[in-house]
Amino acid sequence: MIPSVLAQHVEQGIKDFLRTTFPVTTPFFSNILENFLAEPDNVFKGPFLDIQLPFQQGKGGTDYFADLPMQFPPYLHQENSFDRLSGKKIMKSSGRSLKNAFEIMDESDYNFSS
Repeated sequence: MIPSVLAQHVEQGIKDFLRTTFPVTTPFFSNILENFLAEPDNVFKGPFLDIQLPFQQGKGGTDYFADLPMQFPPYLHQENSFDRLSGKKIMKSSGRSLKNAFEIMDESDYNFSS
């Protein structure tokens, strides 16, 4: 789930709920709910999380792992994580392509049967 897409779905769901729960039948007030919902910060406020980009650039390059080419150099916090995991078997997944992550795994290293 992508947080920004999920937030849009929740906001749209709440707007739909308000429109169906409080239908305006008086012609004079016909657009009052729509106008209220269209104004920013009347119902929905945010963002509540600010991560203060940009992250600090790492010191390494894109060839941090021999068998896993990266399109972009990792940030410093990512390099620190990689250093903590060095020598351990890990699986990297960006969330976009889990299939690609499984393609680079050596099946002989993993025993999936209990």
